[in-house]
Amino acid sequence: MSYRIIDKAIGTLITTTITPSIVLSYTLPSDCSAIIDAVIIARNTTTGDCTGSRKIFTAKNVAGAASVFASGTNLFSNQGDISLVATTNTVNSLGANIQVQVTGLALTTIEWMAALTIYIN
Repeated sequence: MSYRIIDKAIGTLITTTITPSIVLSYTLPSDCSAIIDAVIIARNTTTGDCTGSRKIFTAKNVAGAASVFASGTNLFSNQGDISLVATTNTVNSLGANIQVQVTGLALTTIEWMAALTIYIN
């Protein structure tokens, strides 16, 4: 069955440690392929410093198991203030879900926003 739809998902999260955390999880429909455009933005709530990344990647779900091909193409990564260069973000899969995982900085309050545009076939 072919879906041929465009979907969107947005997630937010606040981190204060270097523990990796999931900011967004999206369930990819079973038995489909997709191109996903991911935008991730981080902002230090104290200083206003910010950084952002944008990735495009291919994913699929076969019989309920999602997978992401490599880590996608970084259009840009951690572009912004040097104080946030050590923050990281990745896109991976778990079960039927595509996840955006972020890692902040110790003792620093960072507000994260992740947005996905998902082109499903």
